[in-house]
Amino acid sequence: MASRPRVTRSRWALAVLVLLISACASTETSSAPIAAAPTSSEALQASFDGWAAGVDGGGVAHVRTADGETFTLATGSDAASGEILEREARVRVGSISKVFTATLVMQLVDEGLVDLDEPVGTYLQALPVGEDVSVRQLLGHRSGIANYTETKGFGVVVVEGPDRSPTPTDLLEFVAGESNFDPGESFEYSNSNYVIAGLLVEAVDQKSLADSLAARITEPLGLDHTEFDDGTLTDVVSGHTGLVPGGTSTARSYRSIAFSSWAAGGLVTTVDELAVFLDALLFGDLVSEAARDEMLDGLSDGAEYALGLHPGPDFGVGHGGAIVGFNSIAEVDLDSREMLIVVVNNDLRRANIASAALAEALRGR
Repeated sequence: MASRPRVTRSRWALAVLVLLISACASTETSSAPIAAAPTSSEALQASFDGWAAGVDGGGVAHVRTADGETFTLATGSDAASGEILEREARVRVGSISKVFTATLVMQLVDEGLVDLDEPVGTYLQALPVGEDVSVRQLLGHRSGIANYTETKGFGVVVVEGPDRSPTPTDLLEFVAGESNFDPGESFEYSNSNYVIAGLLVEAVDQKSLADSLAARITEPLGLDHTEFDDGTLTDVVSGHTGLVPGGTSTARSYRSIAFSSWAAGGLVTTVDELAVFLDALLFGDLVSEAARDEMLDGLSDGAEYALGLHPGPDFGVGHGGAIVGFNSIAEVDLDSREMLIVVVNNDLRRANIASAALAEALRGR
């Protein structure tokens, strides 16, 4: 039998670039429904346990049915401690963070402080890249700005300096002057867009991104466990990973990863608090109806991305995310209000496989 190739430092760096706050690449594939026609929380739990069986880690999930029943589920264990995961576990959600950042921008649009069709340079000057891009193009990944997480320089920061604290401007320097197409010409997902969006929030709101999140979202909604990681958090679940020496996301400092994710992917939360946020955004008054329509524009007609939201893999709209040790999915049906949130603490597994199993269970009720 051939031995498993040793992961060299350069290959490890490339793997981090691919994984960090982007879609998680895994060999896991979907299978037949694990459970059929569940009628209770026990049956939903059986579906989740069946998905997790025999593999490191597990996950947490929030499920809401069309008739308003809600279930919070947990399966598997914490990577570092081996303790059973709790339903209220704080987890890293990767690029689901972008929904929060987009919401903050849209609140500023509601207040007349930001115009979606104005260039970013109206609000931010001396950026290494992106001043001529409109705010709308930024939030919709139609800016053409290259993705900093795919650059060699960024890999060196994360791999060689796990205790570093790169600034947002440091991250943008990796793609200074680099564009893949003219603004508005095409769609291409780039984490650089949401680093700029975070800077935009700070400049216009005249607060740190963390303070804007607290004042505008978490405090009004009573979300006590939701914040952008500053590299010092100690109560976040540990994730299994093939990318970090030791095999868990706490085996080395998470500081540079947290700082490098920031507005594009650095959020920690619980699945229940994420559900509260999504309800307030999609069905409440966190933003105006006009702003919400902008965030959803085109998704019902097959658009791959609107402003901070994209189609869910099973139904509705939402966002996915991945970061070292974690993979996540959040999706909401705008008509029935069904909701499915899954966060997996193993970056070699795919949250959408777990969500598919739970969606089958949900649809079979």
